[in-house]
Amino acid sequence: MPPRQSRLDPYKDLIRDMVQSHHHGRRTVTSIMRTLATDHGMTGISYSVIRNYVVSLRGTSRQPRRRLRDTVASAIPPGPARKTPAMTWSPAHIAVEQQDLPRLRDLLDAGHDVEDDDGHGWTLLRHAVDVEHDSHLQSGGPLHADVTAFLLARGADPLRPCNGMTVIAEAETCGHWLAAQIMQAWISRGSPGRDHQPGQK
Repeated sequence: MPPRQSRLDPYKDLIRDMVQSHHHGRRTVTSIMRTLATDHGMTGISYSVIRNYVVSLRGTSRQPRRRLRDTVASAIPPGPARKTPAMTWSPAHIAVEQQDLPRLRDLLDAGHDVEDDDGHGWTLLRHAVDVEHDSHLQSGGPLHADVTAFLLARGADPLRPCNGMTVIAEAETCGHWLAAQIMQAWISRGSPGRDHQPGQK
């Protein structure tokens, strides 16, 4: 009997192209999922299904696996925010993608909005959750949440919704349990970072 078709089948070639293309740097699972939904009308397919397929593609790659920050850093040119068909990244989003905390701190101290939205509801905090979890999957290293914790300390909102899902709910859905627990503790303590003013260390 022929193999049973999956809902993902019509999108597998598109996903493979996005995973294998290095023109825009290493794509995170969330950005791939957003491109499929926004540009190709994909619905009804969960994050975990797409993540598992992306991980399987990367696991069979002939190229040696590199850390996410190294791959993206080599692909993003200096200067103004780069543009892709799916998003426009500000300098702060690039700093989050590279997990460059000193650069992110400097941008926020200079007045960059901690709730910076890429135009598709993807804030810096939502981006951080995705990058941290994706980096953990790619490298096989420990799961960490330092960018998430820093953004919370600077007043980022873990309850801000996107497509009906808050940042904390997305962290739980994608499997970033560490970020989810930190955000939950932050909420229960009243988000003290909201009183932080630019220029304070």
